[in-house]
Amino acid sequence: MAGNFGFPEEILNSDKDKKITYFKKYTVSHYYLKHAYKKLCDTISKPVNTPVILVYGPCGVGKTTLFLGIAKHFIELAAKELTVDPGRIPIAGMEAIAPDTGNFDWKDHYIRSLKSLDEPLIEKKIDFESRNDKTNNHLAARAFRSSLENALKYRRPYAYMIDEAQHLAHITSGRKLRNQMDVIKSLASNSRVPHVLYGTYELLPFRNLSGQLSRRGIDIHLPRYRTEVKGDMDQFIFALGAFQKHLPLENEPKLVDNYEYFYQRSLGCVGILKDWLLKSYTFAIENKRKVLSMDICKEFSLSDDQCVKIIREAREGESLLEENQEKQNELLRLLGMDTKDDELIETTGRKRKNKVGEQNPTRHNVGEVRNAQ
Repeated sequence: MAGNFGFPEEILNSDKDKKITYFKKYTVSHYYLKHAYKKLCDTISKPVNTPVILVYGPCGVGKTTLFLGIAKHFIELAAKELTVDPGRIPIAGMEAIAPDTGNFDWKDHYIRSLKSLDEPLIEKKIDFESRNDKTNNHLAARAFRSSLENALKYRRPYAYMIDEAQHLAHITSGRKLRNQMDVIKSLASNSRVPHVLYGTYELLPFRNLSGQLSRRGIDIHLPRYRTEVKGDMDQFIFALGAFQKHLPLENEPKLVDNYEYFYQRSLGCVGILKDWLLKSYTFAIENKRKVLSMDICKEFSLSDDQCVKIIREAREGESLLEENQEKQNELLRLLGMDTKDDELIETTGRKRKNKVGEQNPTRHNVGEVRNAQ
């Protein structure tokens, strides 16, 4: 099979750790990932009144891969500039930490964000405007927030990115949900650094918290491949075939021949597929198997319960994004552009002027007694 490998042939003579590392680092540039990557790069490079960018999709679709790809792109873009301005950080980001107590911990978020920007003496931050305030926790959080805004201004990243951003929505009061997004918007506006939030469909409530947030934000959807969408299965098979070619094995596995099973257990999510194949391949290499068999793959696939849970969450999120006639009618009604009367004219040739059940205006004879027959 010399010359037919998708990987450098010399990897076959490497130790198992190098083989596993090679496949772990390999990324398939599939259609939805390329589309989201281009849109996000363009938005960050030319921000026009879009301080907050939401990137969402189902669990395991490849959002973290997109996160890492964007970071790599902007680091390379700023390589020459860094020789002149070594204090600049081209791109920065972190993973939002799930709260321990039910409410998202902003103080902890600010500290972690400052660390990601290589900010010195974080524990010495003081808010001089409120240094006499007796509410120490509030004072500390405010000082860290002010320091973060300044660090973003001076480090001048193209964007600040937050992975697993759905954790921001973990609060005990629905009233505070808008406050969470207002904090991010304020940080982005004051620092003039776009903030990119990556997360699951749990980010969707953030989209329409206010008219201002809707106007100044932008959404990027990274979907899974769906059987009902034309061309999606071809793209999924392409991704599966690319992984098949890049598994460092002497005998190429027959994954594409079983694409329906791989689709069923990955739910059309390329990230789930990649993690699954990595676990299966690691087992095969560590046990000196020359072939990645379907038996091994089945052993490391998601269970029925896991698949059902993930696909239910995905379907729920997808349904919230679907444009339907009810939403369109509501928009037209609010704009005063309801077309029902126009449709009535087209179908009947006349326009109904009165409400249903309301009698048409007529002249009645005064004093006339009508027979009840």
